[in-house]
Amino acid sequence: DRTVKSLPIPDRITKGRQFVATCTGKPAYAVLQSDLAKVGTATDQLEADYNAAQELKKQATAATVTQNRTADAWNAAMEDAFLELDKLAGGDPSIINNAGVGATGSGNTPNAGMLGLCDPVKLVLGTSSGEMVVSWSRVAGTVSYLVQYSTTPEVEASWQTGGVATKAKLLVKGLTARTKYAFRVAAVATAGQGPWSNVVEKFTN
Repeated sequence: DRTVKSLPIPDRITKGRQFVATCTGKPAYAVLQSDLAKVGTATDQLEADYNAAQELKKQATAATVTQNRTADAWNAAMEDAFLELDKLAGGDPSIINNAGVGATGSGNTPNAGMLGLCDPVKLVLGTSSGEMVVSWSRVAGTVSYLVQYSTTPEVEASWQTGGVATKAKLLVKGLTARTKYAFRVAAVATAGQGPWSNVVEKFTN
C-alpha cells in the first residue's frame, strides 16, 4: 500500500514490522527477501530515531517550563526592585529614568518621544476596600510602566504615583473607599518617559 508513506511515524513502524514478519521466509515472497531485510533495518532505525526525537521533545518541554518559572521569578524580583525605586524617587521621574536599567535585545530601543500610548487603560475594583486593579496595553521597548492616580485630575500637581510595574497590570492599594479616582499610565524606556495615556476614572469600593 503506497499510502503508508503518509502514515504517522508510529503507524509506519508498525506497518513495516508487520510487512517483514508476514513475508520473511515465505516461498511465495522469495523475490522480496533482500528488500524485506532493508525494510527491517530501516524500520529499526526509524523507531530508534523517533524514540530519540520524542525524548528530546520531553526534555525541551521540561526546559521551557523551568525557563518560564525562572522568568517569572525574575519579573517578581524586578517588580520589587521597581517598587523600591519608586519609593526612592518620591514622584521624581528623572530618578526612575536615570536608574541605569537599560532595555536589551534585538532592534533599536525607542527614545521617549517614540514610545506609544498605553491605551486603553482599564480599571477593575480590587478584592478589598480601597484597591484598584489597573491594566493597560503593552508598549514595545519599555523598561517599566509608571502608574499615577488623582482625585482632582484637572490639577496636574495632584497626581500621585501609584506604583511602577514591569507587567501591564498593577494593584494600587491604600485608596480612600467610595471615592472617584482618575488613573493614567506612561511607558518608561532607557531614554525617558513616554506620553501619558488617556485618563480613566472609577469609584473605589
